[in-house]
Amino acid sequence: MKRKITLVIGYWALGLCAAFSLAVAVGLIIEPTYPLRAHLLKEGILGAVIGLFGMLSAGFIAAIALLYVNRQTLTYSWRRDQSLKDIETIYEPLYQDVSILTSATESLDFINYAHEIHNWDRIKSTFLGTKLKLMERQLYEELQDLFSNYTEYVRTLSDAREMVTDTAQRLIEKRLDQKIAEGNKGLLETVSLEPTQTVKEQVLTVMPERLDGDNNIFSGFLKGKSVREWSALQSGDEESYLKTTTEIVNGAGYSTYLTFSIEEIQDILDGLFNDVKADAQIMKRADWCLDFARKANQLQKKLEDHIIKPQLT
Repeated sequence: MKRKITLVIGYWALGLCAAFSLAVAVGLIIEPTYPLRAHLLKEGILGAVIGLFGMLSAGFIAAIALLYVNRQTLTYSWRRDQSLKDIETIYEPLYQDVSILTSATESLDFINYAHEIHNWDRIKSTFLGTKLKLMERQLYEELQDLFSNYTEYVRTLSDAREMVTDTAQRLIEKRLDQKIAEGNKGLLETVSLEPTQTVKEQVLTVMPERLDGDNNIFSGFLKGKSVREWSALQSGDEESYLKTTTEIVNGAGYSTYLTFSIEEIQDILDGLFNDVKADAQIMKRADWCLDFARKANQLQKKLEDHIIKPQLT
């Protein structure tokens, strides 16, 4: 505050000096009755005096300009230092958190929030959060909305995946009933590992979740990708997920009585994919989760801009 008052006084003092010097120089040039003009003219030093006051006024004006430029330079330097400090303490840590969230939600996956999101709660609860809220209120509110809604994302995605699993169970049951109708009575036999269950009952208990492979396939369905499309996008190999899922499906206790070929698994998964696409309730939940992922991605880009732009200026 004192420095600001001193600068204002300095501007006024230099301005008054410049105005006075300029007024004297102009007065001596254009006003015949100006005090001392006749005497200076008689002594032959009028031109020198006019030049002196002209130089003084120019010097004072130059001093004002130099003081202004110096102040602007110092202000810019201070602001840039603050911007770089904000990048280090606020924007980069938040970028890390949002990037983790974006990566998971774009694949319709989950994260261990308590162990992977380290910075938002810490920043929000300190003066850094207050500073961010004052500087970038909209960004702060968008971050608050994103992180506070992650629980809703988990619930909605879990509901959608559970509905896919239920759909898978109904689809598998139809196929097993067809096999039984075709004379495969072994499906009705009691499984030795589970004395209270028939083969059919154990398949219906275990297989629907195993169709998801290593929790890879159902997320693809919710994004509108068939098992081969999603496998190609995620692993670079169209058959990778099919092979893994076939092994997982056939690794259950019922495998002594019933196994599935990779072609059968693909056929089941393709049928499930079509059923999921046609289910408005499942797709409504999937769309909500994908919209959440888009918001995370947009925030990631905003934070990226806050990190990059100050370093380019």
